[in-house]
Amino acid sequence: MPKWTDTKVAGYTLYFTTHDGGEPVHSHASTKRLVEAGSAKIWVYQNGNTEVADSGNLSSTEIKRICKFIKENKQDLFEVWHTTFGDLEFFGAPGKKFNLTEKGDITALTPSNVFVEKNQKNK
Repeated sequence: MPKWTDTKVAGYTLYFTTHDGGEPVHSHASTKRLVEAGSAKIWVYQNGNTEVADSGNLSSTEIKRICKFIKENKQDLFEVWHTTFGDLEFFGAPGKKFNLTEKGDITALTPSNVFVEKNQKNK
């Protein structure tokens, strides 16, 4: 289970699982055992805003601290997600795929730039 930061927030580890790639970008928050039972699941919008899918056993204060941390460190999450799964898909934008440029900017994938990227990789 990839941790996207080594920082513990409110005593919780922030991570996603390797089978999360078919879902929009999100983070789980769990104890050091990294088990999903009792963990929180938080969806992340492209601008870093969050929506709690499941608060698990975490208090509202802990959830607020974690959501604030995610917003402040969204670029780190996006980079680790991109490295792990490739394209980014964000909560609230179903079916739209995004990519990270070398500078770390988020760009929408359209049929034309997907074609160009694939052709450049094949050269």
